[in-house]
Amino acid sequence: SSLTIGNLAFSAGTITRVQKLTLTGLNQNRKGGLLSGLPELIIEPNALLYATGNADHNIDQHTIRNQGTVLWTDSGALRSPNGGQFVNTTGAIFIDNTAGTAMVTNNLTFTNQGTYLKNSASTTQVTVPFINTGSLLLNAGTLQFTPTSTLTQTAGVITLATGATLKVDSGLNFAGGTLSGGGTIVGNVTNSAFLSPGNGIGTLLITGDLTLQSTSRINFDIGGTSQTTGYDFLSVSGTATLGGTLALGLLNNAQAAIVAASPVTLTILTANSLSGTFTNVANGARLTTTDGLGSFQVNYST
Repeated sequence: SSLTIGNLAFSAGTITRVQKLTLTGLNQNRKGGLLSGLPELIIEPNALLYATGNADHNIDQHTIRNQGTVLWTDSGALRSPNGGQFVNTTGAIFIDNTAGTAMVTNNLTFTNQGTYLKNSASTTQVTVPFINTGSLLLNAGTLQFTPTSTLTQTAGVITLATGATLKVDSGLNFAGGTLSGGGTIVGNVTNSAFLSPGNGIGTLLITGDLTLQSTSRINFDIGGTSQTTGYDFLSVSGTATLGGTLALGLLNNAQAAIVAASPVTLTILTANSLSGTFTNVANGARLTTTDGLGSFQVNYST
């Protein structure tokens, strides 16, 4: 039958033959063990589940549906030898404080509809399909999607803090939502959605190629005349293929400082090689800022 439990300490062994297990308490602790033949584990909105310790946390053919908070620490992997899924639902929080570990599986899928926080300075390896329609926030360390995994986003937000790294070994095909922040993306990036370098004002580094599709929109905020501290900057180590639209936003009455420093050149994007142009501004033409308070002449070079 189904079970509803307030507080559960589960450090080893097997939970099996339960149709649905619901955790309702504020102090859950699941260190290890195996959930076998359990169709669904539900963590309710006010519940907290700890996945701690160095032993692997086995899902094995069932669904964990988080509606509350999950705190994943230490080096025990989330794994499923025989398939399953982890769903971080809308409003839920998944906190990655691991010390270098992985999501390992045969046919496990991780779906983030809520908030995934990568807070630890270590590298978390994702070896399974990862679907993001919520908020994927990289505050520190490296989140690596290995060649056996895929990162899919059709909505939602991916945000990198300065110093954080998103490594996508098979490349990132960004289909929807927003990709923003500083930090580094390692891998080729194809953008069909909204790309906003900088977290506020900052620098985004792409180690690989960047392709901006016709539906792409890329925004640079300008608050002064100094690269990285005054205005956003995007650095691409490989080839940048431009397309879609370019948007320039002025911050904090920046037009006065820029006019006072004129003539001034703001280099917002560099690449090892550059091809194409944005569809909304030709070489040498002027582009009005999004607030309508000024305009800039846009120059392309190879």
